[in-house]
Amino acid sequence: MDLATRQVQAIAKPRRFPSWKQWKQLSRVLNRFERKLSFFALGCLILGLGIVGGWYVFTHRIDIPTIGGEYTEGLIGQPQYLNPLYATAKDVDADIASLLFSGLMKWDPEEGLINDLASDTVISEDGKTYTITLREDATFHNGDPVEARDVIFTINAIQDASYHSPLAVSFAGVTVAQTDEHTITFTLNEPFAPFLSALTVGILPANVWGSIPAAHTQLASYNLEAIGSGPYRFLEFSKDKTGSVRSYTLERYDAYYGKQVFIEKITFKFYSDTTSALQAFENHQVEGLGYIPFRQQEELEKRRGLILYYPTIRREIVLFFNQESQAALKSIDLRLALAQATDKQIILDDAARGKGKVIHTPILPDMLGFNENIADTFDVMAANTLLDDTFDWAENQTYRLDPNITSEEETEEEKEETDTDKETVEKEIVIEETAVVVEEEPTGLPANILRFTLTTIDSGEYIRAAELLSEQWKAIGVTLDIKTVSAEDFYSQVLEPKNYQILLTGVLLGVDSDPYPFWHSSQIHSGGLNLAGYANTDVDTLLEEARAAIDDGVRGEKYRAFQDQIHKDMPAIFLYQSSYGYALPDKIQGVSIPSVIFPSDRFARIENWYIKTKKALH
Repeated sequence: MDLATRQVQAIAKPRRFPSWKQWKQLSRVLNRFERKLSFFALGCLILGLGIVGGWYVFTHRIDIPTIGGEYTEGLIGQPQYLNPLYATAKDVDADIASLLFSGLMKWDPEEGLINDLASDTVISEDGKTYTITLREDATFHNGDPVEARDVIFTINAIQDASYHSPLAVSFAGVTVAQTDEHTITFTLNEPFAPFLSALTVGILPANVWGSIPAAHTQLASYNLEAIGSGPYRFLEFSKDKTGSVRSYTLERYDAYYGKQVFIEKITFKFYSDTTSALQAFENHQVEGLGYIPFRQQEELEKRRGLILYYPTIRREIVLFFNQESQAALKSIDLRLALAQATDKQIILDDAARGKGKVIHTPILPDMLGFNENIADTFDVMAANTLLDDTFDWAENQTYRLDPNITSEEETEEEKEETDTDKETVEKEIVIEETAVVVEEEPTGLPANILRFTLTTIDSGEYIRAAELLSEQWKAIGVTLDIKTVSAEDFYSQVLEPKNYQILLTGVLLGVDSDPYPFWHSSQIHSGGLNLAGYANTDVDTLLEEARAAIDDGVRGEKYRAFQDQIHKDMPAIFLYQSSYGYALPDKIQGVSIPSVIFPSDRFARIENWYIKTKKALH
């Protein structure tokens, strides 16, 4: 290659970025002014980059939840059976067990029933076989994997009469079998659409409970030193000198298969009544309360550092008419007139402080098959007209009391609400009305005789609702005598013998929409939950067909038709859906409790709750 060619190539060759050695020579080729100018420009560049970077970090740095923090909550009652076989009997047990155990399915306030320990659920076309596949990453708190044999053991124990589990009825006639380590099949005698809701029961570890005789189960230490597969595990508990459990502490389970919780520890402290629990809160012994009685809600709302939540609960406040107790109550027109004379919104606003929703049907708005086209209309004039058209009144059209008629019991003064408020939520205590109607001889009803007795538990919310009903029904000439019954005596004296004429009660519904237990004629007799004594063959058929329908669309249509018939027959007046009062300290963030089915469902999304935070770029 000649010299000319090399020179051309040298010129054509692209220049490289100056090396570090060349940069060090820069100060030698620049004069003093140029050097100062260069350093100034470099300083401005560095400062600008620092400002831009700092502003970016400042505007994009956010607090995110992190693990840590402790929370203490006060509960009413004593924990006894933190065991899924028995925990549903008491709220205090159910509250804690919901954090310790997990089931095949779980309830979510927005999605409804979803898989939990189950990774897949398949229902046969005939609706009789349910095949459940377990997720393979779930373990119990002792490290054992959750397997099919644990599910088999739990269901068999529930079905075994020796265990005396109140859940036995949910699995009557069900055969459960293991296909492999992670697959179980449930076979039903007949299709039963609500069956999946029964699979929310917590699963017991067979290795732990299998060696304990059924007769000794309720005495086992594992009822308190529980081993489950939930997001929290048992850490410790303390007892006082009498042997009563005073506190129970859980810690987060690091190997939990689902979304990990943030709060490190939760301690529950136990009190005999609401007065004691409130006193503990006042003394800063607890930070939150598992239930806020009606009378204390307004006062606690004013407290700094405390947030009260009022999720709706699947609990209906209902007036049931016992038509067999009084001839006049057999009149559909009378029952319709009473419904027209009832201002439900006033009752909700006053008796329940507006914490809830007015309802008109036995199926609530968030449940499958809700019929939004049904509504009772408050119309006193129409109610009076209907009564005038229905009954052959005496000439005097003024409705007034008959001085010769007295109520079976004088109305008791409203008592202070203490433990009965909690008992009301747990046991769903009822207000009863007993009607006394005297017929005129030889025809019709005298104009002064429409008189009924309303019986309720001595709880503030129910008593106030009864008083409001009494005031409202006076406008159509109906007199109510209010009778209260203690929580302890309510079931034996009122519910079991159906010793009432009109019954005002709270009805606690379940995960599934199935209203069969409350409205099928087979549930009328002693021990059944058909509190109105309602019998209608068309309704029976609709409820039976809905239970057998696997398709939700078909079930929904059956339930809508059922509600139409109930509204036509008016065996009850549906007043409002209740709320559940719950208090948490404002240090706990990420809380969302739109609704609950049972009080323990307030923890359904506890994985989103947090106390501690850390900074991160967004």
